[in-house]
Amino acid sequence: MAPDDALSSHVAPLRLQFAQGSHLPGFGQDGLFISEHGSWNRKPLNGYRGIYVQFSQGKPVG
Repeated sequence: MAPDDALSSHVAPLRLQFAQGSHLPGFGQDGLFISEHGSWNRKPLNGYRGIYVQFSQGKPVG
């Protein structure tokens, strides 16, 4: 089975936060915020980002 959202090398998710019924502008009603920790010893730097995964009917979209 292929992952819905793959992480690149030297990246680790630090926190997952579901946003159910979110009223944040630019984001859907249901989704998942993921903060990632990257690698400090890579050039260019890798990771260190936050992503949002939209959900519909309990499953990731896109």
